[in-house]
Amino acid sequence: MTLSDKLKKCTQTRGQGQQAFLAQRREIARALKAGYPAKTVWSLLHEKGTMPVQYRTFMEYVNRYLKDNGQPQPQPAEISSLPPLNKSKSVTKSSQPPLAKRFQFDAKGKTKEELI
Repeated sequence: MTLSDKLKKCTQTRGQGQQAFLAQRREIARALKAGYPAKTVWSLLHEKGTMPVQYRTFMEYVNRYLKDNGQPQPQPAEISSLPPLNKSKSVTKSSQPPLAKRFQFDAKGKTKEELI
């Protein structure tokens, strides 16, 4: 078996770690909610070979997909069911600070003394 054949077997495809995390999301959430440190959960899964990502990536997935140590974040369908923001507020001109006078360069018709 050549080196390239071995590398093909060992190389993971893009997204494989994320899929592994999402497949075990409920167990990970339960373990974190039970008070186990995330490092311990990752170590156990990584040693078993079911979590093929580094600890840093594992924590990114925990922060992205799990909220409050085990509470799943709302899915996009749940977010879209929220009422729209009230955009009827209008900003009045008096509440804004006055704009500073802007510099405008105009060199036409200026003498050398006026420019200096």
